[in-house]
Amino acid sequence: MRTLYISLQNKYFNQDLKIEKNALNLLNENSVFPDEICILSKDDKDGFIKKFSQDKFQAVFISGASDASFSCFDLLKEKAVILDENGVCCENRFVSVLPKNLDEGVMEGIIKKLQSYLSVYHQKVVFKLFGVEKSKIEEVTSQISAKYPCVFFNTQTENLNSKTVMLYDSVAPKIEADKAIKEFILTFKTNIYAEDDVTLEKRLVELLKLRRLSLSTAESMTGGNIASHIVKISGASEVFYEGAVVYNTQAKESRLDVQHLTVQNYGVVSSEVAYEMAEGLLKTGRVNTSISITGYATREEGKPSLFYIGIGYFDSVEVYKYELYGTRCEVIEMATSAALFLMIKTIYNA
Repeated sequence: MRTLYISLQNKYFNQDLKIEKNALNLLNENSVFPDEICILSKDDKDGFIKKFSQDKFQAVFISGASDASFSCFDLLKEKAVILDENGVCCENRFVSVLPKNLDEGVMEGIIKKLQSYLSVYHQKVVFKLFGVEKSKIEEVTSQISAKYPCVFFNTQTENLNSKTVMLYDSVAPKIEADKAIKEFILTFKTNIYAEDDVTLEKRLVELLKLRRLSLSTAESMTGGNIASHIVKISGASEVFYEGAVVYNTQAKESRLDVQHLTVQNYGVVSSEVAYEMAEGLLKTGRVNTSISITGYATREEGKPSLFYIGIGYFDSVEVYKYELYGTRCEVIEMATSAALFLMIKTIYNA
């Protein structure tokens, strides 16, 4: 099936193409990969008619219709395209006018209608990973797809946090799909933190509740970003005790009992300080898990940012060293994700 995606936008005010990227990502996740992508000005009525009228496309997705200076809906009626209440037509060809508030739930409903139109239904498996480059994931998934042609993978990655969707249709041999799933899991078992579409912070809060654990955080470089992510999750108050932003060295010493001699001998950005920060939270006796972080979010140009993450679990603390490239904001987000991921893996492995 040949598929066309048309976007009617003001090219001068939508240069980042956020609307298009969102729509295409949602389509790709559901095994729809447009053969042609056309971005037109919202004033280009003739361009729209010319592109839409091409008979070679059996499915057409349109975004930005409500913002166009001309009535796309009247033009569609002229072409005998009758849309239902959800902006979908399943007559001679499949047409979907995508709404402004396009999200996974809305797209899921549209895709179900497309699958019904095609009489083929897709199954979907979602994996969430941290710490793997997108190119590595795509290299592995390409090999798996070559071995098991009935499956297809789509991966989205931001700041080392990835969502990989595996798709296979209803007529595919179940044994091959299961083998593909197993191979993916075995390859990335140390990096997978969820087999459903859930965020790091949500999975962590779920695990803390399940294991009846309590958590405190002590942040320097990330300035409270880890705690901020956690408290966005409903019910976090049941497991999250406190978040301390100990940005100043003296704050680390007075608040967390980090030894001044440790700072003098090893530096404030060190595995030793990260260890004592995480240990200091456990010593309060109020929590049984802790996260600490100390580091530099910016360094000399061409050199990576350096930070240490301490993960406390009952009477033990492990420290992890990271050197990552990126802007200050990107590094802070990657460090936040790394801390949440390490806490999740520690609980999993306990």
